[in-house]
Amino acid sequence: MPLQLRIFAVALGVFFLSYMVYVVRKNKAGVHQVVKWFVLGFVILIGAAFSDNFRGLTKLLGFRTYSNFAVFILLLVLLFFIFSLQLSVAKAEKQIIKLTQEVSLLKAKEGKEDVEREN
Repeated sequence: MPLQLRIFAVALGVFFLSYMVYVVRKNKAGVHQVVKWFVLGFVILIGAAFSDNFRGLTKLLGFRTYSNFAVFILLLVLLFFIFSLQLSVAKAEKQIIKLTQEVSLLKAKEGKEDVEREN
């Protein structure tokens, strides 16, 4: 990997990690919510710092350059993140439906009690 690209990747990784720390400190997200993004930042740093060590693996998998391999790996990681987020959204949707049904039942029960008190 060319030196300029390596410096850029390290700077990007450091910026990314520092932004994640900022987000957690400002209570915009909890630590458990940004753990995956911390991992991604460390992967960027490790990949940039030790890119020469991955040449053999890059050639073995058929990639012409390490940059193509790195983009492919990061794409796979992001796809995994998107899938896990989709699962979280689906779980939240089920919980919202259940809570809405429970509130509706409680309101219906409360309405019946009000009618009985009036009679």
